Amino acid sequence: MARKVSDIFTHHKEEEGKKGGYRVWAISRRILEEGVMSYWRRRDRVERLLFILHLIVERMGCFASSDSYVPINQKRLRSVIGFQHALNALRTLEEGGFIESNRSWQAGKTSMGWRLTPWAASLPWEFQFTTPPFWHRYYDEVEKRKQEAVAAHPAHTLIWESLHQMSLHPSMKCESPSFEGDEGDFRRKALHWQCAIQRIADHAWRFSWDRKTGRVFNNLTSLPRALRRYVCLSGDPCVEIDVACSQPFLLAGLYPASSTERARYLEIVCMGQFYEAVGAAAGVDWDSTARGRGWLKEQIYAQVLFGRVCRGFPLWQGFRRLFPELGEIVVAKKSEGHAELAIALQKLEASIMVRGVVPELEAMFPALAILTVHDSLIVPVEYATIAEDVIRRRFTEVIGGNPLLRTSLPPSHVLK
Repeated sequence: MARKVSDIFTHHKEEEGKKGGYRVWAISRRILEEGVMSYWRRRDRVERLLFILHLIVERMGCFASSDSYVPINQKRLRSVIGFQHALNALRTLEEGGFIESNRSWQAGKTSMGWRLTPWAASLPWEFQFTTPPFWHRYYDEVEKRKQEAVAAHPAHTLIWESLHQMSLHPSMKCESPSFEGDEGDFRRKALHWQCAIQRIADHAWRFSWDRKTGRVFNNLTSLPRALRRYVCLSGDPCVEIDVACSQPFLLAGLYPASSTERARYLEIVCMGQFYEAVGAAAGVDWDSTARGRGWLKEQIYAQVLFGRVCRGFPLWQGFRRLFPELGEIVVAKKSEGHAELAIALQKLEASIMVRGVVPELEAMFPALAILTVHDSLIVPVEYATIAEDVIRRRFTEVIGGNPLLRTSLPPSHVLK
């Protein structure tokens, strides 16, 4: 199914104009009050429920996937809306069918993931922001964390300054997303797109970084991939230069210098045949109408790279047979915790892209605006060739192989 994201919101706004009275960045009080117990219908308590819904919707635009669960730090939430209300408010919204949880703790057991239900996402939402009573307390801390992240490294400062030059080409409004799912899924995806787009239009810039890995997160990293083609820096159309098969390529960086297996592994990865080679070694039939390379990639990520070690997984067995030395390295790394391999690869990626490629390009072109999306780089079109050379050189110095790069050009009408 393919529809323009703007269609559904134009329809809602017309309906709301007739009914009247929906708050900005919120659903109507009437719908909210009808879905909760009488205890929560007092004005100050309704404000707390609205604040949580505001928070979830606003943060939906901070994640790359519309299916992502938004982590809400319980301690921080209690400090904003009050100790006695925090957990009860989340439970009330869940029982009322407004939000759903993945029931798993994240970030060191300090936050749980939440997202809107398909029904709640289908309700009319507005995107002109107003300030409920609790926002200033929350954003004082958010602003403090943002400034700390920007100041953590000179490359962060450059990316932060470049972010202020980012815009989306007007033709982006005609982009028609395709998806598999029901109407509720589409509405949640549409809401996610609108949140991400509106934050850029309002210059509501966000910036954070992961201290463990060094990865940088901002408005661009959460922008749906289909919309990155429309990114402009200082009004100039941009290209996205992506390292193909980046995680398997970075995995080669864990080999010892004396390894005899490393050269063969890098040859397969640099040819773009890693997933196919592992699938063939495992005897997995992936090249059929019901499956595809995307499915194979997801399974390898789950069974080999980022999941727990399970010797019964066929893809893991194929990987061990194909690369026995690297298999031992992966087992040793995951013995420290199954997430340690992912952290190590992301840390290596950030050290090359954020702390290597970005500073080198800045030294060459001090006025150049540069943005990163983890293993990819966004630069104006005229700097594409130079940026590709820098990326190849940096990765070759660290990993020892020449990475396969994919350069995505903007649509032809954007280049005109």
